[in-house]
Amino acid sequence: MNITMPSEINNNSEGLTEKKMELLLIDDDYVTHRILESYLHRFGKENSIIVNLNSIFDPVQGLFELSKMGQSFDVIALDVQMPMLSGDDIYDFLMQEGAPLLNNILFVTSCGEDLKARFSSQKLRVLDKPVEYEKFAKILMSITG
Repeated sequence: MNITMPSEINNNSEGLTEKKMELLLIDDDYVTHRILESYLHRFGKENSIIVNLNSIFDPVQGLFELSKMGQSFDVIALDVQMPMLSGDDIYDFLMQEGAPLLNNILFVTSCGEDLKARFSSQKLRVLDKPVEYEKFAKILMSITG
């Protein structure tokens, strides 16, 4: 699923500029996808950013997408508990590969403490479920600037 959420375009003295954000969401839960889609729409509107959401429900497909297109995403939102391949397994793989996109990872999970214990030497961004918009927006701003 690929959804572009247009927002306002900023005018400045140099002409028209657009702020854009590419987000990849890998989560097997349809409800989480819908909630984050709604929050992203609101975030884009409030911050005059065009948000392009790429939704993937299958974690194996998500890892494949990251391996070929990972650098094109500003934010990579991962669920932790998924069948076949967990979000922390994906993170571990990217860490072993030395992928520079680790700073773009946002875990969306209900088991954040376990995740922080597993990767205690890493600085993780964790958004606990149920997801609150204010926390989500604050983390997005910290990643995208």
